[in-house]
Parts: sequence; structure tokens; C-alpha cells
Amino acid sequence: MIYVGSMTTPTVMALEAPDPPRDIAYITARGQDVTIDGIPIVNPPWGRITALDLKTGTIAWQIANADTPEKYRNHPLLQGVDLPRTGIQTRAGLLVTKSLLFAGEGWGGSPVLRAHDKLSGEI
Repeated sequence: MIYVGSMTTPTVMALEAPDPPRDIAYITARGQDVTIDGIPIVNPPWGRITALDLKTGTIAWQIANADTPEKYRNHPLLQGVDLPRTGIQTRAGLLVTKSLLFAGEGWGGSPVLRAHDKLSGEI
């Protein structure tokens, strides 16, 4: 089994010539996250932990890497929407032991360390 922290962050990228111009020819990339009023345009989870079975090449389990942030739970556009646990747009820091998977929320997350069952992902 391999455990992977990942996130989904749609971004519009554009190439721009450097300002001021330089002797070396290169172009810089600038990105902007794609949201509607601060809400990502893709379905959650926006950050996740995935357990991949290396023998079969299949996903054994996948869970959101964090609870739903307050800015989404209380967002006016999402009032009345039953949000699942969304995770956050960050890659969880993972530590594997004999029986547990420890996960930190990563940069921008809460100072939380969770212990997961390696077989099920259950917290």
C-alpha cells in the first residue's frame, strides 16, 4: 500500500514576457485559482488522502484530508447545502507506522494531527 496526499486546485495559467525585459529570453507563468465567490469550481474533496494498493493498482480508500473549513460551512452561497467533509487545498503530511497512518493537514491547515487506520482510512 502507498499513501498519497493530493489536492485539486483548478488554476488558469498565462505566459507573460518578463518586465522589465532581460537579456535571457524566457517567459514567466502566472496563475490564478478558479473560484466562484471564493468557492472552488470543482466538487470536494479539495484535499484528500488516498491509499493505493500496489498489488492490484486500485484505490483501497480515499478520504478528505481535513474537516470542512468554516469559510465554506458558513458561506452564503452554500446555505442549505449538505456539504460532505471537504478537506482543504493542501497536501497532507503523512507518516506510516506498522498499524497507523498519521496525517497532518499541511500548509495552511489547522494544527491537527490525526491517526488513521491504515486498512480503512477511518480516523
